[in-house]
Amino acid sequence: MHSTLRSALAGLILAVPGVVIAAGETDFKDIQVNLNIPERIVVDQLDNIDLSAVAGTDAAGADAFCVGGTGFATYSIQFDSNAGGATNEFLLANVADTSLTVPYSVGYSNDETATDAASFADEGVVLPGNLRRDFRCGAGYENAKLFVNVAANDWQNATGGDYSDTLTVTVVAE
Repeated sequence: MHSTLRSALAGLILAVPGVVIAAGETDFKDIQVNLNIPERIVVDQLDNIDLSAVAGTDAAGADAFCVGGTGFATYSIQFDSNAGGATNEFLLANVADTSLTVPYSVGYSNDETATDAASFADEGVVLPGNLRRDFRCGAGYENAKLFVNVAANDWQNATGGDYSDTLTVTVVAE
């Protein structure tokens, strides 16, 4: 009876899948680990720029802001003037009479601590090849700077009044 029981147990053990028969035998399974990194870009922390007209000096201002995102290493940036779009230049329009305009320039630096623009923009023209410096944006995460300037000669020779423009900042992942 013992030999019959041993034979039956040996056959049962050999028939059960996944049972390790010999010492040192191994088993393995492969799995896939997947991650989808979205291409996402954001521009944030832009504030209005109020310029002051002081006789004999350019009316200049700047604003630090943030470009962030994931899934790209470089981005392009473009500046568009609502008042100057048809003329391919940046223009401030007189609020009371939009036919009266004053030209201004736009500069850009991919460094929030910059004191001067690293490049100057033409209205509606892309500035490519800017390195993404951060993945997040929000309060305290500024990594770029916008500069605007109205030459003293331009504003001093303009008709008096309030002038304004909506400047659109567009960023595109490259």
